[in-house]
Amino acid sequence: DLLEALQSGHLGGAIVDVFPNEPLPADDPLWRATNLIVTPHMASVASADTIGVQVAQNVRRLLNGEALANVVDVSRGY
Repeated sequence: DLLEALQSGHLGGAIVDVFPNEPLPADDPLWRATNLIVTPHMASVASADTIGVQVAQNVRRLLNGEALANVVDVSRGY
């Protein structure tokens, strides 16, 4: 529906940060939409304080032998 609305001119443009299936497949036609901006699932910007808390929590988890939070899954591309 989004692609159709963009192609028909019903929407002049769009910015999309999240998709039902991520990462968006490389052959998805949305990548070729000239009036669409795709951001890497990062619509908000974390403050330095927030990032510091997350790093400290992961250091504590690592030292306690616990699973880390927010681990990158390279096989999924993010």
